[in-house]
Amino acid sequence: MILTLKERKDIAILDPNNFTRQGIAALLLELDEHITIKASVRSYDVLYMVLDKWHINMLFISENIAGQSGYSCLACLKQIKKDYPDLTICLYSEEYIPSHWLRNNIDAFFSLKDAMPVWQAKASSILKNFRRPAKYVASRLHLTQAEWQILNALKSGHSLTAIAQKEKLSYHRVSALKVSATRKLGLKNKADLLVFLSH
Repeated sequence: MILTLKERKDIAILDPNNFTRQGIAALLLELDEHITIKASVRSYDVLYMVLDKWHINMLFISENIAGQSGYSCLACLKQIKKDYPDLTICLYSEEYIPSHWLRNNIDAFFSLKDAMPVWQAKASSILKNFRRPAKYVASRLHLTQAEWQILNALKSGHSLTAIAQKEKLSYHRVSALKVSATRKLGLKNKADLLVFLSH
């Protein structure tokens, strides 16, 4: 059966623990047959590559994961929400998170201390009530703010290394944003990108 855009739920899981990721994936797949675990990753850099490459509907993310140096989990959540406003973010942690974390940063919170039936009920409710944005646009048709920032910096003559240092991102993250933007714009090579940036 071919699923419509409304039915499909493409999910990514970010957690440093492989067993935890497998457990969450198994739980979600058991609850909803329309789910695809698009990516199961252990670092922010890889997650951003996934988000740049595919349109992910829902992200399950562990609070117990280190971001860039001096970059807290909350700061990472804010950046993800800013770059991908249509993404449903579900945060889970061993500790109960202060309420100010929840406002405008995530869509749902799970405690690892909760019993399995609580997880099942909450996850089932989130999946059941999930709706794609009415004005869904495939990610390849538009650039994120982060991608535009990279292109503008390149246009100003900055190198990828300099951009990474200025934006406090890894070189791989900046490179991935450039590649993603180039692909979305339909540019085939570096020469095409240079022509685009010259306008």
